[in-house]
Amino acid sequence: MVTAFSVFINGISGVFTGIAVLYLMMKLLAIVADRSTADSTPSAPKPTTR
Repeated sequence: MVTAFSVFINGISGVFTGIAVLYLMMKLLAIVADRSTADSTPSAPKPTTR
């Protein structure tokens, strides 16, 4: 019974740890993506064709 309970607790904590790591990685990627787009020069507007 103790083993089943510890497996359950480890599973639940693993799920929450995974969600937290994914959240932090998404925030880090958003910061890095914003930084890389801010450093690049804006491209020239495309001419419109009629």
